Amino acid sequence: MVYGEVADILEVLETICNINGYKLKDILKIKKQKKKVNDGFDDKIILEKITN
Repeated sequence: MVYGEVADILEVLETICNINGYKLKDILKIKKQKKKVNDGFDDKIILEKITN
């Protein structure tokens, strides 16, 4: 991904936060807390498909 695309994604997230009355700093705080519990996505393990 290039920087411009990442910037676009961040802009979309900021807009969603603003529309819903969320503060980006609060979302980032929650992200940090969740990463402590769930280890985050640093291992690049991605769920691609679910089957029944």
